[in-house]
Amino acid sequence: MPGQTIPRTPTTTEEESESAKGLKAGTEVAIGCGTFDMDTFDDAIHSNNSVTITGGKLAIAAGDDGIHGDSAILTKGGDITIRKSYKGMESKIITIAEGNIEVNASDDGINIGGGNDGSKPDMQSTSSENLLLSIKRRQCICKCRGGWAGFKRFYFDDGRNSDGQRPDQCWQRSA
Repeated sequence: MPGQTIPRTPTTTEEESESAKGLKAGTEVAIGCGTFDMDTFDDAIHSNNSVTITGGKLAIAAGDDGIHGDSAILTKGGDITIRKSYKGMESKIITIAEGNIEVNASDDGINIGGGNDGSKPDMQSTSSENLLLSIKRRQCICKCRGGWAGFKRFYFDDGRNSDGQRPDQCWQRSA
C-alpha cells in the first residue's frame, strides 16, 4: 500500500576466521590416498570427532598436535611421518592397525589422556575407562620427551598388555 513502511529485517554477516590447522573437519577427516606435506602453526590434521587414514603419504610438522581427533584416530595404511609436533597423535581412542608411522614430539608421542598442561581441557574430564590405545602394527617409532601418555588400557596384537611391554619393533626413545 502506498505510504506503508516495510519493516527492515536486520542483516547479519557471518565472520570468517582463518584457521592455523592444516586439514580440519567438524565430523570426520578421512584420507585414503595422496601425498600431503603439511607445516602448520596448530594441529596438522584435526577433527572434532574422528580421523581415519587408510593410505597415502603424510609428512607433518605441526605447532601443536600432528594428528588430533576428539573421539578417535584409526590408521589402516599409509606412511605417516610426524617430523615435529607438541603431541604427535592425540585422541580418546587410537588404533594403529596398519601403516608405517614415525612420531617426533616435544611432549607426548601418542596421547590418549589429554595431558595436564590444559591444552585439551575437553579430554581431561574423560574417564580413563573410556580411553584406549591399540597397536596392531609393529612398525611404529616414537621419539618424544613425554612418552606414551594416558595408558590405562594398552593392547598389542601379540597379547602383551598387562605389564606394558612393547613389541620388539615398537619402541620409544627420548628426544
